[in-house]
Amino acid sequence: MTKPLTLLVNIDHTLCATGGETKGYLDVAPQPRVVEQLRRYHEAGYHIILFTSRQMSTYAGNLGKVSRYGAGATTKWLTRHRVPYDELLFGRPWMARQVSDIDGRTLGPDDFLRHSPAELAALTRPEQPVSS
Repeated sequence: MTKPLTLLVNIDHTLCATGGETKGYLDVAPQPRVVEQLRRYHEAGYHIILFTSRQMSTYAGNLGKVSRYGAGATTKWLTRHRVPYDELLFGRPWMARQVSDIDGRTLGPDDFLRHSPAELAALTRPEQPVSS
């Protein structure tokens, strides 16, 4: 049995243009093209995992409080905009400075919109470890 293909998608600055910095989390506008593309991938059988650092600063990284007090607005927003997902993870590390994710398979929203599922699979194939 083959594993389902999985997409790990950050909510803020991917599914919506910004986080709740200037508006409340319920009021941010979705990125319609990204949400529609995510729907296509979900319908094609991809397992969608959404993740977020929402409320991590507010609750000083306390995941219990983030889940208890911060999850409601996020799940309402996802439902309101019909964003498909199989899992929702809170607790992405939050930093008070710019952070780049480095994992060898990271793509931006434009890459996601530009490529077909087959192209995306080829682009995100695990790389060989860096040799010394």
